[in-house]
Amino acid sequence: MLQHMKMPRTHFVILAVLCFAVDINDSGKVGPSGPGVYPTSGCPPPVAMLPCVCGGFSIITCSNVTDEKQLVSVFQQNFTDKGVFGSFFMENTPIKTIPSKVFGPVVRFRELNMDNNSMLEIIEEDAFSGLEETANAIYLRNCNIKSANIFKAVSKLISLTVIHLNDNQLTSVPNHAFENQELKAVFLQNNRITSIGGRAFEELRSIVQVDLSNNLISEITDNAFHLNFESSDIPAFVLINNSISDLPLHAFGELKTPFILVLNRNRMTSLKQEIFEPLLQFFSQKNAGHLYVEENSFCCDYRMKWLVEQKSYFKYISHIICQDGRNLKDYTVDQLGDCSSL
Repeated sequence: MLQHMKMPRTHFVILAVLCFAVDINDSGKVGPSGPGVYPTSGCPPPVAMLPCVCGGFSIITCSNVTDEKQLVSVFQQNFTDKGVFGSFFMENTPIKTIPSKVFGPVVRFRELNMDNNSMLEIIEEDAFSGLEETANAIYLRNCNIKSANIFKAVSKLISLTVIHLNDNQLTSVPNHAFENQELKAVFLQNNRITSIGGRAFEELRSIVQVDLSNNLISEITDNAFHLNFESSDIPAFVLINNSISDLPLHAFGELKTPFILVLNRNRMTSLKQEIFEPLLQFFSQKNAGHLYVEENSFCCDYRMKWLVEQKSYFKYISHIICQDGRNLKDYTVDQLGDCSSL
């Protein structure tokens, strides 16, 4: 989930909290041959499917297609057994676009695997038309996706539980980016994202983890982390190794459910009282939630007085290491330094 990297001990605490298994297996899968049974028939003749291969166990593989026209043509063939296939594979192709309604009115999938298409830039808004109620996992890792249409395309998939968009060329997370109420995990690491729009995740009522690590994020809009629900889970927003120096006053919107916010290895020098005290008060009231801010260059001066005076907050925040190498929780107010000359 999180990037493999050399991490201090406290990061393993984060890993222990965040690691989970998104189960995309469904014992009630419906294949073209009936409930719980993968199809071994129903495919057009092999020659008609070329350059794709329609095999048993609900798998259609199109890793030999060379252009979009070939892909569209394959799914215009006569599928005699019309139902839900398990997986679609298309990897290491020169395709640049996933066109609108590519799968036609007949073929539906549970899972789309389209990793390692290094020239794939655009997913058209209606590319996944027909899969709204069946697709529960999408893998689009290590492609070249730049267009924000991808967010509109996946938001229509009401059964989606996990999406991998890491290692692409996305530059922003737009306002209201996701509307999938079954979505549990969003992976957006290693893009070129600089900003997070307002209410980007607020409808994700099943969310467990959003990972935005290793991007270029410096701009965060008001209500970016607003969650419009109460949850029995504790969602995690992971933003390790970005360019965040500050958060807007209303970054969290109206606080309704505790969450984990990981801001390790950013450019923060202080924690503004008006932004972070309401958050920590809320965590304290709920006895849940946590703020991780390790490996930032904190300067512990009068701006941190509010936190030193309320030691109970340190239960909900990770180590804040000051300019002298000491932990802020060990300070008294009169020991806070002066950072004006730094």
